[in-house]
Amino acid sequence: MARPIPGVLPLNLPLLTLVLGIGGTFQYGLHISLINSPSKYVQRFINSTWEKRYGTILHPDTIMLLWTTIVSVYSIGGLLGSSIVGHLSFVFGRKKTQLYNNLVAILGAVLMCMSRAAQSFEMIMLGRFLYGINAGVSLNLHTMYIGECAPQSKRGIVTASVSFAIAMGRFMGFVIGLRELLGTEELWPYLLACSAVPALIQLLTLPFFPESPRYLLIDKGDKEGCLKAMQQLWGPGEHSTELKSMLAEKAAIGEQMKGLKDLLVDRTVRWQIISVLLICGAMQLIGINAVYFYAYDIFHNAGIPANEVPYVSLGIGLMEMLTAVLCDKYSWLPYVSSMLIFIFTMSFGLGPGGVTCVLPTELFVQCYRPAAYAICGAFLWLGLFVIGLAFPFIEEALGTFCFIFFLVYCILMAMYSFWILPETKDRTMMEILESFNKLNFGAKKDKEDKLVCTRL
Repeated sequence: MARPIPGVLPLNLPLLTLVLGIGGTFQYGLHISLINSPSKYVQRFINSTWEKRYGTILHPDTIMLLWTTIVSVYSIGGLLGSSIVGHLSFVFGRKKTQLYNNLVAILGAVLMCMSRAAQSFEMIMLGRFLYGINAGVSLNLHTMYIGECAPQSKRGIVTASVSFAIAMGRFMGFVIGLRELLGTEELWPYLLACSAVPALIQLLTLPFFPESPRYLLIDKGDKEGCLKAMQQLWGPGEHSTELKSMLAEKAAIGEQMKGLKDLLVDRTVRWQIISVLLICGAMQLIGINAVYFYAYDIFHNAGIPANEVPYVSLGIGLMEMLTAVLCDKYSWLPYVSSMLIFIFTMSFGLGPGGVTCVLPTELFVQCYRPAAYAICGAFLWLGLFVIGLAFPFIEEALGTFCFIFFLVYCILMAMYSFWILPETKDRTMMEILESFNKLNFGAKKDKEDKLVCTRL
């Protein structure tokens, strides 16, 4: 066996990063953007199905209501998935939970693929709901799993793959939705069923990788299994520094897994949960998903010709940016408006999109991590549901100023992150906890408070 190069990880960890991304947060990003392309085809399918069943056609408002239900039920499924992921990941482990989660996506894809043949738009709703459950689990579990598999020195770059997978999923949703690929009236069921492909890839490849080393040691007490997993992911060696850090964390937190109630009432994690909720709010209140949900409408209202909208929308997936300027006085201004959206999207990817998903891994010790991901996921999915329903009305009321609220929130969160949120880069969990102790108990806390806080 070749001697590993110091400072360079073996291929197993990058490969695990790729495999988790494909069946993890890639799915979440895929279904945020994918739903744009087949909207008019599905609405026609709803009307024709109703007419065949009952001999009457639906009012346009009723069709729109059924369509928005199909869109928004994804968020309800995501909320359910995020609420159960903490318990499932503790009982079954990170790896098995992720494997089982792929079966949910495959079942949803089967329903989508068969919906037209069965003349059932209800199957589309159910499939979309199952996709939401899959994404709700993956959005939290992917981040938790890969964060716990990364050594401290590589944690930042490895966990950044989570946001990259989301961006890639969004981009691919726009790509495969082009009319040259699956974005046609004949192929839309297969477009909606494409989630089965990444699910199958992960289902076939993930079994070759180990369970999370931190889960094995801290939650299961399997020191030998932990060391074996670290050697498989990080290369040969005793990895004594990382092992010592995990043992110190295990000794500090004890054996009991903390629940949601413990998380909300425990003073020792008060500022951690405040930080996570405020900054995770940026995932929705920054306005990025308003752009993705209504990309086609935004570009069309900006003056982009209808036949060019799908191609212009690809720029969102390529960059990830924030702002929409609606103007039609000059022929070139719509394209300037589109460029501002691209800049907004890229800024999101460089900022909140790149770090928000990994915060619970870096701010909470092992016993609190599943509960932290559950509450963070619930907050994210509720925000997604509200933004999806409310943004069209905000746009109608405020017009070109519809992103003002998002702008104010971004400025406030930038100030909070700069002046209050402690740095986590290249720091151990115990060092990060000590920084938050100063916020939770004050700079002049006595020795007893320090001991209690460290113990919890």
